[in-house]
Amino acid sequence: MDHRRARERFIADMKARGVGEWTSVPPLTRLLWALGVDARPPTFQGMGTLALGYGGVFGPLWGFTMHFRVWRNEERSSVLEGIVTSIFAGVLFGLTMA
Repeated sequence: MDHRRARERFIADMKARGVGEWTSVPPLTRLLWALGVDARPPTFQGMGTLALGYGGVFGPLWGFTMHFRVWRNEERSSVLEGIVTSIFAGVLFGLTMA
C-alpha cells in the first residue's frame, strides 16, 4: 500500500468512527500534503513534536504582533524582554495545544 492510499484509508477509518474529516487531518497538514511534504497527521505525532510545532509558530507571530501593537509604544520595554516573553508564550501555547 502506498502512502497516498494509507492516508485515504486513515481518513475513511476516522470518518467511520465519527471523527470529522477536518478534525482527523487539519488544514495545515492537508496544505503540507499538497506541497509534497510527507507530514503525519497530528494523531500520530508525539507530544514533543506537536508542542515544538505549535509553539514554534505561535511564539514569533505573537511576539511580532505584540511588538507592533503594544510594546513599541511603551517607554520601558526592551527587545530582550519581548523576546523572553515571546518564548515563554510559545512554550505555554505549544504545551497547551499538544
